[in-house]
Amino acid sequence: MVANDTNTSFLMPGNQGSDVATLDDDSKVAIVRYKMDVGERNNIGVLMTHRNASDYNNTLLSVDGSYWLSEKDSLTYQFARAETDNPDKVVDDFDIAKNQAGSAYTLGYSHRTRDYNIKARYTDVTEDFRADLGFQSRVNYNKVVLGGSQTWYGDEADTFTQWGYFGDWDKSYDQNGNLLEEEIELHGNLQGPMQLYTNFGVVHRKRFYDEEYFDETQAMMFAKITPLPGLQLRMFTRFGRQIDFANTRLGDVFDIAPSISWDASEHARIEVGYNYSQLDVDSKRLFTANQFDIRLGYQFDMRSILKFVIQYTDIERNPDLYHHEEDEDRKDKRSRNFSTQLVYSYKINPQTLFYLGYSDGGYQNDELEHLERDQRTIFTKFSYAWQM
Repeated sequence: MVANDTNTSFLMPGNQGSDVATLDDDSKVAIVRYKMDVGERNNIGVLMTHRNASDYNNTLLSVDGSYWLSEKDSLTYQFARAETDNPDKVVDDFDIAKNQAGSAYTLGYSHRTRDYNIKARYTDVTEDFRADLGFQSRVNYNKVVLGGSQTWYGDEADTFTQWGYFGDWDKSYDQNGNLLEEEIELHGNLQGPMQLYTNFGVVHRKRFYDEEYFDETQAMMFAKITPLPGLQLRMFTRFGRQIDFANTRLGDVFDIAPSISWDASEHARIEVGYNYSQLDVDSKRLFTANQFDIRLGYQFDMRSILKFVIQYTDIERNPDLYHHEEDEDRKDKRSRNFSTQLVYSYKINPQTLFYLGYSDGGYQNDELEHLERDQRTIFTKFSYAWQM
């Protein structure tokens, strides 16, 4: 694939987070991927990505694949090397070298049977590794993961058809040997009538952030069920101790996210999702966030579909509890934003599609009395693929 990109943005990763760099220049992009099967179950692949603009260049070459030692045991691997030339603006803004070169590799082992599986994985990413056409949001670390699961199966007369547990332990360091995180988690799961599936568990981790170590412990649960044909209900919740990343301290988090999917007819589908999140510090509410996601779809026939999406977010904050004065976004006691999108698609054949759409969005902060639209777009797209 080759392309010209008028918005040259890419991630600037670290071992505790990432930022985004944006250049004023257009960039040229090339991506090549090749993969082949070897024997009955093995495979090997090669990936090359290249992106360049004036005074900027990022090139990555990667080899990956899988190898089966037996019917139950397999190895997966990936080795990558990247070289980057940075423009002066990026060098100054992010305090990095003019030229960077880094590597990354991961090696995994899995033993899988019907009743249980065991896994192990090791990953190593150097500080100067950059995958500007991918999503490599973390570098300068090495990590080991050990885990597994056990599953039991019920008989026809049993209420639950399947149940078990899974968990893992992982530990990561930076390239100088300093501990970044140690985590252990254990979860149980159940499957039963009406396509019920649920998992629940607890996670404990020791995490290094902003030159300090924090102990986080959280409990969580996810469940989904189909009480009627075409109707699925889902729920996720989480609570416990979590880092307040804006102010470098521990807080108490509570999240809950119910959602519903309903095939209202042969042509219409409705999806509604709601996310609620709150974080308390020192027994005071730092923020409360509410988010709604509504998606409506109508399929006229096998070729044409109409989709409508509404997203709305409402956040209330206590600015007095935020320590960083330079963070302008968190000085508002309340911020709201919305976006809508209407898209019509027509499929001429399985490889040829046409899209026509409209989208808009808006926001509100302490300086505005109500939501104001600040963007509006009409777009179209035509895609055609052919086989060689």
